[in-house]
Parts: sequence; structure tokens; C-alpha cells
Amino acid sequence: MRDLADLLARLLQVSERRVRVKVRAERVKRVLPESLRPVDFVVLRTIRRYPGLSIRKLSNHVGLTHSTTSSMVRRYERAGLLERLENPRDRRTAQLFLTPQAQGWNGKFMEPVVEEMFRTWVGRLTKANQQQLHCGVEALLQVVEEDETFDPQTEQECRE
Repeated sequence: MRDLADLLARLLQVSERRVRVKVRAERVKRVLPESLRPVDFVVLRTIRRYPGLSIRKLSNHVGLTHSTTSSMVRRYERAGLLERLENPRDRRTAQLFLTPQAQGWNGKFMEPVVEEMFRTWVGRLTKANQQQLHCGVEALLQVVEEDETFDPQTEQECRE
């Protein structure tokens, strides 16, 4: 039996590939800019969820190198999808924000596609497996986001 870390890595790999294929098909249907790749939607979605991120924090969130993320940010700026504003607390760093144009594309296109795919996959599980998955993912997400409000009692409730 494979360990949990291997299973999660495989899940990410397979789901990312399937999302990529679905996004390409949907992009053709909806006539979105061909210059946007699936990784672009992930990056733009991350900025949408966490407005004001620095390039370094963005690169950590999406798992890309700082130089790759920096190049992508410059490309998004030129395309009018992103604006870089001076950080009022630290002038050495900039904060990243989506333009209204990018918010529209990301919110109206990528989010529904990804949500529909995961709802379909989770919907195929039994109710008991859905509950276990929910509890496990919620706990893992808290750890990943370094949320200090993790409540061990929540973990207890999920076991019952």
C-alpha cells in the first residue's frame, strides 16, 4: 500500500492533467485568449484569492521559482491582467492585484470548470468517504496555510 504523501502527490498530478485538458477544451468553446495557459489560471486564481501577495509569496503558493513567477508577472502586466503596487509597509516589495479584466476571466471561466470537475469526482464517493475526505482535506489545508487556529477538537469530531 502506498503512503499518504505518495497518494496526494499522485492525486495532484492526475487532477492537474485532467484540469489542463478540460481547460483547453473549454477555452476553445469560450474563445478565451490562447496566450493564457492552465498554469496562468492557477497563478491568477491565487492572486485573486490572496490579493496583495508579493512575487516571492506567490511563487511559494504556486510552487514555481521566483524567476519564473517574476517573468509571468511581467507578462501579465503587459497583457493588462495584473497591476503591481508599491507595498506601503515595505517599499522593496510590490503587491500584486488583478485588474477587473483578469478577475472576470478567472472567475467566470476557470473557477466553474475546476469546481465542476471536483464536484463530479467527489460525488462518485460514498457519503462516508466524502465525510472522511472533507475532514482530512480541511485539516491538511489548515496545516499547509500555516493556520494557527487548527482545532484538535475538529479532528476528534471527524473520527467519530
